[in-house]
Amino acid sequence: MNDRKTMRKTDMYNPGKWKAAASCLFAVYMLIMTAACGNPLAEKPAGRDAGEFMTVHIRKAESAERTAVPGTLPDTGWFRVYICAENDAGTVYAQTETEADNETASVALSLSRLPASGNMVVRAEGFDSDDEPTRVLLYEGEGTAFTVASVPASVHITLVPVEGAGTIELEVHFPQFSGGDIIESVKVNIFTEYSNIAAGTPYATEVFEGTSIETHGGSRCITFELPDVPAGQRYLTLAFVRADGKTVYYTEKSVIVQNENTTNRWLVDGKPEEYLSLEEADFISSNTRLAGISLVPAGETGSVITDFDSDTETYLIIGSGTTDKHFGLSLTLMTEGQSFVASLNGHLIQYFNSVSPYEIYTLDTDDSPLLEKNKSNSLVITVTAPDGVTRKTYTITYLLPDTGSSVQTVYYVSEDGTETGTGDAPDTALNSVQLALNTIRNTNYNNQWPGYGTDNVSPAVILVSGKIEYTSISGINGAVGVNGMVDITGTNANDLYATYPPIILMGAGTGDNAGILDAEGGSGSERRVLYMENADVTLADNLTLTGGYGGTLNNTKYGGGVHVNGGTFTMSGGTISDNLTGDSGGGVYVTGSGSFIMSGGNIVSNTAISGGAVYITTASEFEFSGGIITRNTATSGAVYIYTGQVISLCRSGRLPQALLIMKPRTAAACISAAEAIRTAGLSP
Repeated sequence: MNDRKTMRKTDMYNPGKWKAAASCLFAVYMLIMTAACGNPLAEKPAGRDAGEFMTVHIRKAESAERTAVPGTLPDTGWFRVYICAENDAGTVYAQTETEADNETASVALSLSRLPASGNMVVRAEGFDSDDEPTRVLLYEGEGTAFTVASVPASVHITLVPVEGAGTIELEVHFPQFSGGDIIESVKVNIFTEYSNIAAGTPYATEVFEGTSIETHGGSRCITFELPDVPAGQRYLTLAFVRADGKTVYYTEKSVIVQNENTTNRWLVDGKPEEYLSLEEADFISSNTRLAGISLVPAGETGSVITDFDSDTETYLIIGSGTTDKHFGLSLTLMTEGQSFVASLNGHLIQYFNSVSPYEIYTLDTDDSPLLEKNKSNSLVITVTAPDGVTRKTYTITYLLPDTGSSVQTVYYVSEDGTETGTGDAPDTALNSVQLALNTIRNTNYNNQWPGYGTDNVSPAVILVSGKIEYTSISGINGAVGVNGMVDITGTNANDLYATYPPIILMGAGTGDNAGILDAEGGSGSERRVLYMENADVTLADNLTLTGGYGGTLNNTKYGGGVHVNGGTFTMSGGTISDNLTGDSGGGVYVTGSGSFIMSGGNIVSNTAISGGAVYITTASEFEFSGGIITRNTATSGAVYIYTGQVISLCRSGRLPQALLIMKPRTAAACISAAEAIRTAGLSP
């Protein structure tokens, strides 16, 4: 024992042995550092010492509400953070590992071993545990490259799922509707990129129908399973389809797929749920809005609709040119399951059913019909919602006056206008429709008006903005008519265009730019809004005729709103409302072989003894193909046909069958009218 102690003591003070031992310890230290850092120790750069550190903040990518996520993630995770060469993750200069109790963490990395040159990056990795032999890499991310001369004090890194593949097992519940199981099938698509949704190129598709749609606890449910989905943020779409093929609900969801993991939970209100539960209200889709309309006439470089709003239904465009024009039309539907029908001047252009959201329909210029010169062209687009019931109609009125003529064909009338205005622009507007008519008639009409004497007479368009009241203009010479607030009297029953060209009355726009002609009639002030004789007059969008009072005087008691004495009165839009007469035709009265063609607009809340809305006399004609006639009051019929001729009562409008009266009541006439209404599906 003493010898061993003595020997050890002696050896401790032996210089040769001490040097050998020191060399061995240094060699062991070098091996440990090399193994830990993955590369030989770099030369310590100038200006960096052992006390310098970089702060690294890391977090996982945030998940949106109702996002599908893996359901087997542990409550805690493990992060590895390190600085390495930009193009060589194996050349590590500093590293640390830390436990993560939530989605974020902050760590400090020593800068004492950075190289004197070369680009570096900070990388971070997220694992499911700290058990290095078995742990699975789930997330990764890196910061911006830097050099030793530009080392940042702190770095923020967002971790995203690593490349690889995972499995999707997702469950969706939806209701059994009170009216029965209206859902026939459910189509599920998985997309690897969001842009692929619009492109219609899914990674995988499955359709559930019949017995593949199960019932549990009063709900119907589907379970979508798909292995080997590329890891990352993916996208799932669900389309619920009725038996008639209509998509009644469509939705898009984000799906987080992790390498070697299963996505089987939904984040709802920040909490993981086993299934996504949809409510019955989700399926009552009445979305009729378009996301965009582009109309490009031939020769134009861009859309003439520059202020499109999905809630604005009417647009007025005043074009220019000397010939008819083709046009390009582009419509962007807002949701899957919408459909539309488009027509120009009553002729079908195209119909289209969408199969994906934001789908674009395009009609090329060469394939389009013509926008006609010297005409108010009406482009009507009716959008039907996925529910197959709700509809919205967008109307684009495109006026194409012949700009090769020196005669003014468009006139502006405004409540802020004056009797001395020229009416050629909004800021020079007239204050009376009658003054505009007088100007048209006095322009040596039969010699100068474009198209006069041909079958293509250019119409005169009168655009009304604001409320024009009778009492505010009645003191102005020529500002009101003789037989009505507006009087359009032609002199030749055999030539409707002998005195006036076709007249189009319409509002200058919607909202504050809409027009109102108010006759302000009443007891002792008996006057109607519009009188026309031997003329061609159209009431179009955004103009209301109101305040007519016919009373019982012979010259006013027929037609409180409009009196048609020969000629053709067309109602394609606008409103005739709150007019009254003590005899016939509260809204419209037609006599003298006149013709009333109603294809749109509203005749509402008018009052008369006979024909609260419309009265048609001997030898006159009524053609109804669209619009609404409702809430009119009369002792004998809202629509009264007195030995007149009904050309047609056809689809796309609403006419009160119970209030239609025809005289004489021949069996053929009554059956014909009733059958026409019944066939069209018009409601009382």
